[in-house]
Amino acid sequence: NYTEYLLSEVFDLGVKFSPFDAYSVNMYDTDYFFKIGQLYAGEIFTDHDMMEDNWESARTPGYVSRYAWDAKSDNDEDRWSAFAECRYNTFVASMLGENISHLLGGTELRDHPIPTLSLTLRYNLSQPLTASSSNSGSGSGSGGSSSSGSSGGSANENTLAPIVVQTYTEKGAQDLGVVPDATFRIRPGEVVDRHYYLGAWGNRVVRGNLAPGYVVSDDQSFQVEVAHVPRSDTYTWLLDDQAKSGMYIEYVYDYNMYGPERVALQNEPFKWEPIGTGDEISVFKEAESLQGYICYNGNRIGTINTQTGAFALDLGTFADGGQVSSNSTAYAFKDAIFRFAYKAKVPVMQQNKLTIYLGAANKGAVREGRNRVVAFYDLDDNGTYTPGEPLGFDSNVDVGWYSGVAEMELTDTSPVITRAALLSSGGGSGSSEGGSGTSTDRILMWGNEHGDNTNHYITGTLSGGKYQRFRVYRSAIGFANDITNNTPGWSVGDLYIQNQLIVDKTLELDQRNFFYEGDVLENNELDLDWSNFYTDVMRNSNVLARGGDPLFATYRIVLGGGDYSISTTNNIFEIATVRHFDANNARPKPVPVAPGAQSAVVFGARPVFKWKMTNNTYTAFRVQVTKVGSSSVLYDSGFRRAPATDLDGVYTFVPDVYAGDQLEATGDYQWHVSMFNSKFRNPSYCDYSQFKMNTLTNSPEYGSIKVCAKYFGPANVLSAGTVYVEAFMTPDFTG
Repeated sequence: NYTEYLLSEVFDLGVKFSPFDAYSVNMYDTDYFFKIGQLYAGEIFTDHDMMEDNWESARTPGYVSRYAWDAKSDNDEDRWSAFAECRYNTFVASMLGENISHLLGGTELRDHPIPTLSLTLRYNLSQPLTASSSNSGSGSGSGGSSSSGSSGGSANENTLAPIVVQTYTEKGAQDLGVVPDATFRIRPGEVVDRHYYLGAWGNRVVRGNLAPGYVVSDDQSFQVEVAHVPRSDTYTWLLDDQAKSGMYIEYVYDYNMYGPERVALQNEPFKWEPIGTGDEISVFKEAESLQGYICYNGNRIGTINTQTGAFALDLGTFADGGQVSSNSTAYAFKDAIFRFAYKAKVPVMQQNKLTIYLGAANKGAVREGRNRVVAFYDLDDNGTYTPGEPLGFDSNVDVGWYSGVAEMELTDTSPVITRAALLSSGGGSGSSEGGSGTSTDRILMWGNEHGDNTNHYITGTLSGGKYQRFRVYRSAIGFANDITNNTPGWSVGDLYIQNQLIVDKTLELDQRNFFYEGDVLENNELDLDWSNFYTDVMRNSNVLARGGDPLFATYRIVLGGGDYSISTTNNIFEIATVRHFDANNARPKPVPVAPGAQSAVVFGARPVFKWKMTNNTYTAFRVQVTKVGSSSVLYDSGFRRAPATDLDGVYTFVPDVYAGDQLEATGDYQWHVSMFNSKFRNPSYCDYSQFKMNTLTNSPEYGSIKVCAKYFGPANVLSAGTVYVEAFMTPDFTG
């Protein structure tokens, strides 16, 4: 109505709208879709940014505007969009989105989304996951998570190694993975006290996850706490012994009526306290599930999963008339802010596969968008990665304002490249199998340790500064047969294969003092030398003419900014590592597991493909799906990084292919998979395995969603296209 008033009375547009008639201008178009110039009337005062106008208007000027499409703006520079902050404020916890943080009761509160990261870690090897020095004080900080499970037998909970998780976003071409945005440090088996901030009272349902593990649900450990934060122009005073609150004019009335002897203004100290006496809040769990109910005076006001910590709480239950009693005063729930106080414990019995839930980080904060998540067991309990510790990463984690999901396999070493620390664990000049100030996860070729080319590898010194340049060069190829006139097995120059720069980046040593395969596997690289090895070596005319079969390639890892010429001694610190390959006639094919040799029925909307491989030197895969009896490819995954394997060495891949879209709801299909590395870029698919889609039979994996989509615009818009409906598991559309 206000918009219609503005268009009709304030602005002279030659159009009069009636607030009582939806078709007040003509009988064919609703007033909203009546065109004035090139705009619909309803668009003129609408910014279409999916942020509520009242929320935008309540923010500090310059942060957002109700009149502009500014959903992607980040004027507070916390690397969260205004849209994400608005949705988090509505769905999870209220906050002051125009700030990065603010102080409340001596606690600094974050004014940006704190999404829950669901992180599944797999460790299939036998190294004991126990800390060399048990430091029980090194658990997670406020709002973080703790987690882990041991592999290879039971361990005392006090000796289990902590897990360090770091998240990174790309801030520039060379910055991905250099400085972590957030760091979590968590110890399995540790019971931790946590608080989860819910924000100011409102007639709304708040949702979230209580990280990091199992929620201890006894009445003494789980509480809803409140603190008095009066709304604007609200005062608290005592009239004799009666606590009162209200607006300033009400306080002045009592003061003038009863005088200063009976009226005393209260400057109440900020404090958190349980609702009532502390017994009003309770959690009841269902006997045969992990689902529980949050109750207030015996009435259900929310739900909670005591394993994952996922909750929903109706703040509207604490109605305006409700009172919180304290020692000095009483105040209404509408003048309170809320938080959970609880205890959580990360499981220790989950061997080989562990899922943890991460909230607020110990250091820094998780950022919006595509993230790389790195995790390792800190076996020496020194707070940083030491080569040999199990490490893994997921470089494509979609993080929204509510959630992010990652899964990774932790390994002791990587077939891609040596993992090496640039400083010894003590930060000094001590050496560990390689020279001054470095340690690695495996034997390296350098100095006088290997082969006939020791004069090519000259040890220098690290730069000694805050930043360290890190480069990787391909320098030699080892063949199965002597195809040159030079030293058997080693050749580059005679075959006109160029030395190739593979990686060139700079690390900030006080943020991360090690390099690992993640420094190589970025920018769509799926193996060391993925973009160049196949062309430079495998398709090299000289190699092809002489029947060359490369079995390994040597790469120089150069630390420092000096000349990398192999005949020059300078300030560079140099090591070399070898990437091994199968012989051409020994390349294995994947073995399908599911759907396997026997045709399987897929009752869900998406098939799940599983396979095995005899060795782990293949870092990428490709899946194709065709209809039975046809060679036409219906789905092609393209090259992708190999997923994590389970304890039996099985890879699992859920493709972005759906029944009713690329696949028919009841069709017969077949699939095959090939695995690749930088040598084997040509496909070697396994035999086809068949499966049948069947989404018409009732099963726990199949359901339906009924959608009613209403559109009140011109009919030709709707008739010209198709309405698409997408369903997500998360409210922020991640995944």
